[in-house]
Amino acid sequence: MATSEKIYSTYDSNIDTDLTHLEELVQRTKYIRENYKFEKELVDIIDREGDSVALMREYEANGWCYLIRAKSNHKVYLPDEDREVKQGDLAKELTLGSYLKTIKYKVDKKDAKGEDICQ
Repeated sequence: MATSEKIYSTYDSNIDTDLTHLEELVQRTKYIRENYKFEKELVDIIDREGDSVALMREYEANGWCYLIRAKSNHKVYLPDEDREVKQGDLAKELTLGSYLKTIKYKVDKKDAKGEDICQ
């Protein structure tokens, strides 16, 4: 969180205030991956403000997994295919991979209709 007087951060008190929020995100992601060891692959989930081809290319160059909630009408250029395509149309062309397993959620409560509420 940044105020006019100070930047509050949970991981680095020497944050570079000249970075854009997406550049800062890349640095934070790199820091986490370099300093913490996880058993499973990390997947960054990024909201629409991260709908940036530059950010996607940065993640791809580093081999990081990510999911960006993107606007379907933005266009991207695919240099290997020499074509420009809307992200929504490109998403329809992608394969989704293969089924791994069903994840069961803990159910503690029921809603007004008697349906399970997953938490």
